[in-house]
Formats: sequence, C-alpha cells, structure tokens
Amino acid sequence: MEDTIIFNHIPKTGGSTFRIILNRIYGQENVFFIKSTDLFGSLNLFRKLSSKNQNTYKVIAGHGAEYFSEFVNNPIRVTILRDPAELFFSQYQYLKNSPNSIFQKEISKLRSIEEYLDFAIENGQDNLMTRYLSNSIDWLFDLTKAIPEMYIEGDDLLQKAKKNLHQYQAVLNLSTFDAGIYAVHDLLGWKRIPRYRPSNKSDYSIRSNISDQFLIRLKDALRFDIELFQYFFDEKIDISFQVKKESKSFKLFKLRQGLINKIAK
Repeated sequence: MEDTIIFNHIPKTGGSTFRIILNRIYGQENVFFIKSTDLFGSLNLFRKLSSKNQNTYKVIAGHGAEYFSEFVNNPIRVTILRDPAELFFSQYQYLKNSPNSIFQKEISKLRSIEEYLDFAIENGQDNLMTRYLSNSIDWLFDLTKAIPEMYIEGDDLLQKAKKNLHQYQAVLNLSTFDAGIYAVHDLLGWKRIPRYRPSNKSDYSIRSNISDQFLIRLKDALRFDIELFQYFFDEKIDISFQVKKESKSFKLFKLRQGLINKIAK
C-alpha cells in the first residue's frame, strides 16, 4: 500500500468529526474503520485481506491505527491532541454514559470522579495521548498482555511518544481544530473541505463539582500527558501553525465553520 492515511484516533480528541470528514473526502467505502470494541478483530480482518483489497483503502482510521502501518509503504500519519484534563473528563463522561463503552458496566457503579481516577490508572485510561503515541496499547489488541503502569514505565513511554510525534505528517490540536483541518486540506491536496460540525461531544458540567484537591491529584496523575502536550506546543508541531491566517480563503472557511458551529449549538 502506498501513501495511505493512517489516522491514529486517540479517544475523545475530535476523531469522530475528523473521520466524518475523511469519509466525505475519500468515500466511506475507501476508509477502513477500526472497531473500537474489537481492535484485534479489525487488525486480523485487515491482515487476511489480499494485497489488492488492502490497496482499495485510502485511509485506515480508528483507535490504534498505527498498528496497521506495517501494511503501508509510505504512511501519511495523522492524529489529534487535546488538553489532557479536558480529555480526561470527556473520556469519563463517554465511558460512563455510552452503551458502546467497554467499561460502561464497571464505571456506572462508581460513585464519583475521584473513584474513576483510580479506575483509569488501573485500567489504562490515564495519559491516553502518551499511551497511544508511544504505541503502548498492545493490551487492547490482546487482553492477556499487561497494561503498562505509568508510575513505572511513564518516563520511557513519554520519550517514545515525543519521538514518534515527529513521524506524523499532521498533528492537530482540538482547540484549533478548524485551522488544523484547513492545513490538512492543503497538505493532502483536497479540492474542497466538506461541511462538518462537532460530533460525539461530552457534557462538562461535572467539572463544576470537583475540588481543588482533586485537581492537584489529577495533574499529578496526568503529568506525562501534560508534559507531552506542552512539548507539542513548544515545538510548534501543531499543523495549524502552517496556516496563513490572513488569507482570504482561510477567512471564508472560518466564517463558514463559525456559522455551522453556531447553528449546531
């Protein structure tokens, strides 16, 4: 496979919206979607396809997409990052309320966000950006494998994640998502940017009911993602930095998306 887009979707970073855009650009039939509830099954299914059938896909998208890169000669790697605390709260709401969540049954029994933090640390739901970008989610493909413990392996995984960031042709920041999409459209030579609106958004009301003490504890627990996100910012890896924000084309695009987002609210 040549020049196939590998969209490594880190949970709760705007990936559902980005995947909709990819479907509209390349056609849903040309996007191989990795099932979040069966990563091993998706990988096994793709591995069994003939080379001819593998080559029909222009995009491989989903959680753990990097594990599919062995099938691609010149992968175009794309991912999206997000403020670590916002990601944590969004992931909690999703896992707790979504019927598609693999942890919904367990998390629905938890009494507080404080209890969820303990659960997240034990079950590999903390520091998700570091875990995904260091390619340390083997246990999601094979449940017999151990979940890396961040307090033991976190420093090594963080360094791997920082190094791997530089292998991506496009890394977006959810807070500048529209500008990132515009930059990707330039990078990949899209003739147009389809209309889109944010999807799969979470409720943030829970943040108003948490203590300062918990926030201190959360900051310590997410320290690897916090450092990784700061590194991403300091090194100007965000593809939106490449956008000429004074261009007429970009201003018209921002105006269009602003109106769409306003209507969507």
